[in-house]
Amino acid sequence: MGDFLNIIGEDLDTISFEHYFLKGDDDERMSNLKRHFRHFKFNKYKECTLLDAYENPNEKYYYFISRLSTFSFFENTIPFTESLMTALKTLNNVYVILLSEHESVDEENFIKLNEFLIRLDIDGSKIHLINNNSLLNFYKSKYNSTINVLSTKFLPIFYSKLLNKHKIEFSTDREFLFLCHNKRMKSHRVNILAFLKKTNIIKETDWSFVFDADTNIDFDLSPSLKEEVDIILKNGTVKSKYEIDHVYKFGDLGDYICQDTFRNSFINITTETNFITEDIHITEKSFKPFFFYQIPIFLSSAFHVKNLKEIYGFDLFEDVINHDYDNETNFKKRFSLVCDEIERIYNNKDEIKKFIINNQDRFLKNSEIVSNIINDKTDYNYFESLM
Repeated sequence: MGDFLNIIGEDLDTISFEHYFLKGDDDERMSNLKRHFRHFKFNKYKECTLLDAYENPNEKYYYFISRLSTFSFFENTIPFTESLMTALKTLNNVYVILLSEHESVDEENFIKLNEFLIRLDIDGSKIHLINNNSLLNFYKSKYNSTINVLSTKFLPIFYSKLLNKHKIEFSTDREFLFLCHNKRMKSHRVNILAFLKKTNIIKETDWSFVFDADTNIDFDLSPSLKEEVDIILKNGTVKSKYEIDHVYKFGDLGDYICQDTFRNSFINITTETNFITEDIHITEKSFKPFFFYQIPIFLSSAFHVKNLKEIYGFDLFEDVINHDYDNETNFKKRFSLVCDEIERIYNNKDEIKKFIINNQDRFLKNSEIVSNIINDKTDYNYFESLM
């Protein structure tokens, strides 16, 4: 083990800008990477060159490729420069790290990467894949891959830090039964609001919907909701009661937190980023109900609830909430099961409210778990192990 994580600073990939969320020049890429390390309080790194790897064969060197939006280029191009390809194949101390701290690389893209390495006869252990998909180790095992994987805690730590600035007292004096916030338009979000509207449950829901006319989405999750979906789309953006005066700016959809809107509802219908796809992308949306003493019910990819329990140890209140929908891999059936559970909860709302009043300690424990995520050392330890 060396004293530093050696980072190759040169631009050694040939990936076109269309495959990046943001690339930038060499200085910008290094600056973004340093910010990433600071997030984990990791400062044991130094900038190097590829030549350094040749001159110091007993030290390990890493070339980072960050903020990719897709791996489709692995199908028909060689995305590394000739010098990097040569180093990967001839040197034992050069590695590539594919880092997407905000995003979730799904199974299809994992397959593309794995098949590229096999096709080009590149040792998979020379590649590190780091992103926010909780299923990376499952993919690695399923495809018998030697790629190194890490499900990063970047987002959980970021939002643990942010949420800790917005602590509230536990209270049972709440205005709404449900909360359902929807800050970017997706089919499952439009359809769940349509369901709430059709069943009139929306009258007991603090809800929002940010309309994006340029978004092309298949809204047919439930044909019986077509009329309500059309009404919601026609009405456009709706802000929740306590956010009515807030002017949203680019980039603050996930970062803006209105404490009153969480303080005043019992159950959070959490419409996660991913629903139709199979990758498990746990974002700030999943942490908020636990932090703010709410019971969550999730519109998310299958096994999302399972992973929240296994990774973080959250109490999902399964003595009053049926999360069986989490095991359904067919997203249309899963949507129907979530709707059934919401309606069941609505029809037993007095029981749910009484449960929350009598179980304050369990809600406090969940909030404490979110607060303590800031101390997670998973990423720090991973980077240190590469030295």
